[in-house]
Amino acid sequence: MPDLPIKSIWRILKGMPNVGSHAQNLDIFYRPQIAGYDALRKRLLHGRKTLVDWLEPSEGARVVEIGAGTGAMIEFWGNRINRFSKFYLVDLCPAMLEMARSRSRHIPQIEVVECDATQFQLIEPVDIVYFSYSLTMIPDWEKALNQAMTLLKPGGKLGIVDFYISEKKAASNHIQHGAFTRWFWSHWFSHDQVHLSADHLPKLHILTQPLKITESWGPLPWLPLIHAPFYIYMGQKSDAV
Repeated sequence: MPDLPIKSIWRILKGMPNVGSHAQNLDIFYRPQIAGYDALRKRLLHGRKTLVDWLEPSEGARVVEIGAGTGAMIEFWGNRINRFSKFYLVDLCPAMLEMARSRSRHIPQIEVVECDATQFQLIEPVDIVYFSYSLTMIPDWEKALNQAMTLLKPGGKLGIVDFYISEKKAASNHIQHGAFTRWFWSHWFSHDQVHLSADHLPKLHILTQPLKITESWGPLPWLPLIHAPFYIYMGQKSDAV
């Protein structure tokens, strides 16, 4: 229905409330726009298919998506999900999880889990953990990354695609954003409790051995002449136990 993305845009413009717990605020913000959520984000969240292509799961892989939302990444995985022995979709927002359960109900490998990203644990280690535009929405994102590393087996892959801003003095092999760019996008996204960080990429380099990185710009669906900065990162956990 054509009016649904408009409802989503209106919610974005209003911003996320701050009236309760993080889970409550997420549900209040997303539940009214859930029907049009994926249609709008498909045009806003760039690089997701690229991340999936990079991760290349092997046969029998165990995979975790942190901040899985509505489960929309299932579309990008396609038939590759048949390689998985287990696929955990983890999120904190009840409205999102309802959609994820509906979307994955006929896929036996998938388990939808309602849990805080900083607390999710498994008995057996997994081959892949990834965040798709969720790291910037987790208040304690460093703890979430550290927890993700505990889930990974040695040699496992960590993947991230998200919005970001560069450091004030970015390393020579990274894009340098100007002061206005860093200020503008930080303030733009914080309205919806999306907190862009210059510390993501440095932290990822510390936690993992970088395998692939790209930094780019993606158009906004309602303002196509304006492009927001995003990155895609894939790293590997050390083989050392």
